[in-house]
Amino acid sequence: LHSHIVIPNFCVRPDGTVGTIESKAFYDHKLAAGALYQADLAYRMRELGYGIEDGPRGTFKVAGVDKKLEELFSKRDKQIDKLAREREIRTYAGTRGIVLATRPPKEHTTLEERQATWRSEAKEAALTFGVEGTKAVGEKAHPKELIQESAKKLTDQNSIFKERDLIRELARASYGQYSAQEIRNLVKVSQKTGLVQRLGQDKTRQPIYSTREMVQIERDMLGSVRELAQKKGYGVDASKVMADF
Repeated sequence: LHSHIVIPNFCVRPDGTVGTIESKAFYDHKLAAGALYQADLAYRMRELGYGIEDGPRGTFKVAGVDKKLEELFSKRDKQIDKLAREREIRTYAGTRGIVLATRPPKEHTTLEERQATWRSEAKEAALTFGVEGTKAVGEKAHPKELIQESAKKLTDQNSIFKERDLIRELARASYGQYSAQEIRNLVKVSQKTGLVQRLGQDKTRQPIYSTREMVQIERDMLGSVRELAQKKGYGVDASKVMADF
């Protein structure tokens, strides 16, 4: 399931002139936006009673779906993988070329027609669309713990991060538990309560954040550097010096 969001590349300004969109912000925030989309989708599916579990590459999937059923409806992926192996293509650009070159023309069908086809294919393969082990929405992770764990994951790789990075990690860590708006609210909570600390801004004037723990580590390191800078030299214990031989 996915959505197509169409945004015009140019529009008329209030003064009557025409301008194009500055698209850099879209690219800078694409991972955070994608994670928020996944979070809201997972949240709504949990409300309907479906179980949610972690999926590949920072996504989620519905719990209890028969693996054979997944494979049955992944024929397109198998076709692309087969051609990539045959042509010894290992790059994203090369695989993308296969996708575009082998894409079949779209045919207009109704949802009812597609559902009938899917059910027929599943029946022929002796599979059903039933989802086993679904559960209602469970308890949410505690906001403070969720914020701290997400911020720590970010600082395990880098000492600083931006708001969009925290949004992405909060969303991925809580699929099915919090809606997109609730995740945005958690970010505000983290800033107001000091769970993350603002350190300044980058060249594009985007705020930069870190955790209290990481800030303290940096301060301790700076203190050690200052102490060492005051020392003129280091003595050597004569008993530790090896004699000439």
